[in-house]
Amino acid sequence: MKIVPVYSEGSLKSIRVLKTVVLLWVISLVGSILVVAPLERNIGLILDGSLAAELLYDGDDAVAYADILHAILPALSSFSISFFLVGAIIFLLNTFITSGLFRVLAGKWKKRYKTGIFLKGADRGFPSFLFVSVATGLIMSLLITFLLLAPLVFAFVNGAGSRTLDLILYCGLLLLFMITPVVLLTADYARVIITSDKWMRPFTAMVDGFRLVRTDFMKKWLIMAVWVAVYVVISYITMKIAPYSKASTGAVLMLLIISQLFVFLNTWLKVIRYGTITALWENSK
Repeated sequence: MKIVPVYSEGSLKSIRVLKTVVLLWVISLVGSILVVAPLERNIGLILDGSLAAELLYDGDDAVAYADILHAILPALSSFSISFFLVGAIIFLLNTFITSGLFRVLAGKWKKRYKTGIFLKGADRGFPSFLFVSVATGLIMSLLITFLLLAPLVFAFVNGAGSRTLDLILYCGLLLLFMITPVVLLTADYARVIITSDKWMRPFTAMVDGFRLVRTDFMKKWLIMAVWVAVYVVISYITMKIAPYSKASTGAVLMLLIISQLFVFLNTWLKVIRYGTITALWENSK
């Protein structure tokens, strides 16, 4: 198994489903607008009538902060509810689309994209793909909790210094980076197996997926580790763009466009990853 040809085949597969990549990006964009825009508007309207600005100007910081919190807490509460609802809807939509996406990615990349095949795959695979997504999310949450959060909290409660906390943080992040490719490989292989066999149960597919990961482990881990590193870098750049916005409308608009380009790129890279794992499975048959 050569790594570069597999990347190449995954990229070619993703080009065939470019319309679906755009759809995933639009769903992400609409979800962000539905959640963030009302929050900004509500906070602006609430603070517009408060005395926070005058209190800060007079140097009464404690009273000003109390006034700000009292004003925005209702907006934050509404934001939490909308964030949960929109997030749940986007998660279900993405899972539905992903199940159809894997059906279209299967086979030679030159074959024509057919909407009927996509919808059939989405309809048949959705329940199993939902199980795989939830299980993967739970596994990642447990890993983050036990490898990162719990050690940090334990060390902080016991009075550890900043250097010790930094060491624990970096070690936890390193362990996460080493284990995450295995979890993602298992989930992606399970999705490919479910797509190839509609009668396959999702738990069994994940077990079989993990068995496939163990075969030629280092090369497969390296393939996924590269994707994880690229995701982290692009996500970091995307999050860092917003704080450097200027007051002018043109600069804000330009930063918005650039950030959305990075979001689109991240979405496309995820689809290339799906195509790469599909190619890996097909080449191993």
